[in-house]
Amino acid sequence: MIKDFVSKKPALFIFNILLSVVSMGSSAIGSVIFAYSFNALNQRNLAKFVQMNFLFFAFSILSDVTTYLFCVYSKKMIQNYNHDLRYHYIQSLIKKTNFSEIDVNKHINALTNDLLLLSEKYLWGFLKMVNAVFKIGFSIFALFTFHWSLVLASMFFAALMLTAPEFFNKRLTKVTEDISLSNQKLISTLNDWLGGLYDLSWSQVTNKLWSIISPKATELEDSYIEEAKINSFVGEWSNIISNISTVSLTILASILYFNGLVPFGIVVNIGSFIFSIFTGLVTISNNIATHISGKPISKKYQEILYTVDNRRIEKNILLPNMSVKLCANNLSYRYKDKIIKYPDFNIKQGDKVALVGPSGVGKTTLINILSGELSDYSGEFTLNGQEIKDISLNSLHHLIGIVPQHSHLFRTTIAENVLLFDETLEDKLPDALNEVNLSAVVGNLQHGIDTVVGPNDEKLSGGELQRISLARALIRNKEFLIIDEGTSALDESNARDIVRRLLSKKSITLLMITHTSDRKLLSEFDQIIQLS
Repeated sequence: MIKDFVSKKPALFIFNILLSVVSMGSSAIGSVIFAYSFNALNQRNLAKFVQMNFLFFAFSILSDVTTYLFCVYSKKMIQNYNHDLRYHYIQSLIKKTNFSEIDVNKHINALTNDLLLLSEKYLWGFLKMVNAVFKIGFSIFALFTFHWSLVLASMFFAALMLTAPEFFNKRLTKVTEDISLSNQKLISTLNDWLGGLYDLSWSQVTNKLWSIISPKATELEDSYIEEAKINSFVGEWSNIISNISTVSLTILASILYFNGLVPFGIVVNIGSFIFSIFTGLVTISNNIATHISGKPISKKYQEILYTVDNRRIEKNILLPNMSVKLCANNLSYRYKDKIIKYPDFNIKQGDKVALVGPSGVGKTTLINILSGELSDYSGEFTLNGQEIKDISLNSLHHLIGIVPQHSHLFRTTIAENVLLFDETLEDKLPDALNEVNLSAVVGNLQHGIDTVVGPNDEKLSGGELQRISLARALIRNKEFLIIDEGTSALDESNARDIVRRLLSKKSITLLMITHTSDRKLLSEFDQIIQLS
């Protein structure tokens, strides 16, 4: 994954490497210049001494600025990569064939927590190790011209530097809360819209999914970048303390020199080099462990992104433009250790068919076979003369409309829940709501069709929410409508009224799973398929 991470943004990676080289190199050069400036002092050349100290200060500022930029742009590179991973993950997800089997919580975790672990344990750790290598390398190179001294004093100031972050606790707490809130919003959005993949698929609008998720993902990514800025700022405060320690050690060394206790010159500045080497080694040591611990997440993500779903090889067979004709002959399906056998049947254009039978006999399984989600059936099952397993999913979606047993309502307006991005259907919305007896109910709401609803909404009853799902299917005028107990939450009167309206539509072919005991209503169907 590191190779992929680098190759996605090679220019940004090279820029970060250059920032690291400039930062660590200018820091080492500045320290060398500062140490040698004392030779000028020893020679009583004050002008040269001041000049070299100004030069040291310039290199220090350059180092501080480039270190800050390295942290910010490294995080930006990581978050850009995260955004790209989320995009490809979503695209991979909507190509799955069996949306009814998708584990939403698993995918939410992969898109949030796993990416966080991947960022902190794997990618950020890698970039910090790269930076530490340059830090150690430049410091060791400079030390070839020096000898060690004043180590204890350097360790004291190193300990002082560790307390600096305490002064920024409030800001760090605030940005952590912002990240938590952004993450919560993203999870809420993912849970809402990924939970409705089945509905989006059959409304042929899965291509709109990323446009809904992207803004929330961007908000979270921006929060992480802001956190990086603050952490980088904290780091630069530590650098200021480091510069103060440099000056303090210089003054101390000068006093010791004038008292004849230590050699004069560059020994004054050796402690900063030792500190650089020490912190660099600690950084590498810590991040090797975190980098290794992040590899399982990296491997897991690559498997998810690059594993092909072999359950259904997409075919190019399109349905011919003809009347609906569905035929089943010796159809069966093996589910675990159980074989579900179906009676032979034929359904022609305009037929209204009731599929009845007790729970567990394969009614929903038959719907999943017909929808193309289950392709490993036995026997013949043809639609318009073509085996269903060979028909392209897009072609099936174009012809068939499905109202599943548990439709998903998105956290948006009633109108958008029915239209699902297809604004060309807006003129048909009043009729669709009227067909499912929702016009009066929606009209009594304060905001009408612009009322925001969602899963477990309290503004509408379970039956009313189910009728929104029915309207979603009816408004698209699909030739073949399949309802999987889509009226189960409705009261008897509304259920009977809506079913009779569907039965009166001569143009559509209807296959409806029902548990109704209303024999009079069942007698109005053209055909009853009994499963047992």
